[in-house]
Amino acid sequence: AHGPAGRVQIPIGANPQAIVVMARVNGSAPKRFILDTGATYSCVSRELAAELGLRPLPGQSVGITTANGPVRAPKLRLDSVAVGGSVAHGVEATVMDLPPDAGFSGLLGLSFVNRFRLTLDPRAGVAVLEPLG
Repeated sequence: AHGPAGRVQIPIGANPQAIVVMARVNGSAPKRFILDTGATYSCVSRELAAELGLRPLPGQSVGITTANGPVRAPKLRLDSVAVGGSVAHGVEATVMDLPPDAGFSGLLGLSFVNRFRLTLDPRAGVAVLEPLG
């Protein structure tokens, strides 16, 4: 659902275990991403990175903590990440190995979320993304 310019309402249900959004990376077909305000960087699966021909930034990787402990992940920059009418450009991200049955293509972390005002309203069952400024 779209409201005023760029304002996007995302249905999340009453007790979300995870907030799943459909996002288009660099103009791709929509893919399932998990909105993760606990992650500094956004991340894309190795499969999606390959599908979109994304290349890691030379010599740049970041240490991230996963459920299996700390790993180093190659860093890249996404030209655009669009959720509904809300678009962020130049989003820093990492490439992650996700299990084939994960059911999603990556995480939208603070490198995406910080471009917007994010409101979670579990009672109404929605998350709202609004462009800042």
